[in-house]
Amino acid sequence: MRMQKLMETNMTTKITQLHTATLSAIHDAWEQLLKSRGLDFVEGPAAIVEAEGEAYLISWKVKGQRPYWLIVTYAMTGGLHQGVTRFGIDGHGFEFSIRVPAKNKERSPSDKVCAMLTNLIGTARRAPEHVHSGFAVVNSVKRANGRHLADLVLLLCDDRDLPEVQTPNGRVAFLAAQFITREELELCMKGNPDYFSAVLWEKTTPHGLSNFCRKPIITPQIEAACIEADESGLKDATDFQGDFEITRDAQGRTVLELGESGFEHFRRMLCKVLFLREEFTLRHENSVVRVKKGFPAVRHEGGLLELALDQVTAFGISVALSGGRAWEDDGLGLRITLR
Repeated sequence: MRMQKLMETNMTTKITQLHTATLSAIHDAWEQLLKSRGLDFVEGPAAIVEAEGEAYLISWKVKGQRPYWLIVTYAMTGGLHQGVTRFGIDGHGFEFSIRVPAKNKERSPSDKVCAMLTNLIGTARRAPEHVHSGFAVVNSVKRANGRHLADLVLLLCDDRDLPEVQTPNGRVAFLAAQFITREELELCMKGNPDYFSAVLWEKTTPHGLSNFCRKPIITPQIEAACIEADESGLKDATDFQGDFEITRDAQGRTVLELGESGFEHFRRMLCKVLFLREEFTLRHENSVVRVKKGFPAVRHEGGLLELALDQVTAFGISVALSGGRAWEDDGLGLRITLR
């Protein structure tokens, strides 16, 4: 009996040490990320909430012209809730992150945001197999008197700032929670939510910010592009098939001219760059064009034109191709001038 109690004590000590080390690894990884970006921030007060079991909320207030709270959960991994893994990826635990606007004199995240995360954690603990990128969670927000105020929806996506971290308890992936409006939710349900979450991430500052007062970002045009990218059948394609030519215009600028036969394919491939965050290659005779995510840049060396597009630029070109607002040369082809 004494030996059994000693073994139980040692096991409890090991679990506690593992729990502390895992929590520290998550905390330190996020704080190092903020420091590496030169951001001015202060750590918020520690928060322990009841979400069908104990859960920690780690927070940092990032200062600047548009201050915001970065909040990360510690509830699904470590010694708190064993056996929960990230859906579809063997060996991963997962946690949540959220970014919300902060008031200048605010010393801690609002109760509303903490309540939303508490609800999210509870949902994940009840059905972890359903919680993954593209999953939408409805949160019922109430006033202090208990009266219903609104239903706010959070759409999950892989956190692109810090996708995962290695801890003493194994790999932990982070799912970012992003607010979407009622109108956006209706559009989102028609297409692939992963594409919508990618657009929301890129079009908010900082990326992934959940501003509950904002106007809809997802438009019917973006919805159409998302659906087309999902249905195009080009998810695994890497090469563009169609005529194009690399030339110089009168001002000496590098120009990519597309043949008429390549319009639709090129537009769909740009959807791939925009929503799947992958690169593709255009090949024709001795000319090669590589299109990838990043910042706009052009390199023209011996028949190689490297076109590095950010998502806003890629989507703009994609819309231009579908809406006929791009330049046409005598009706024979499309000319995209890179500045």
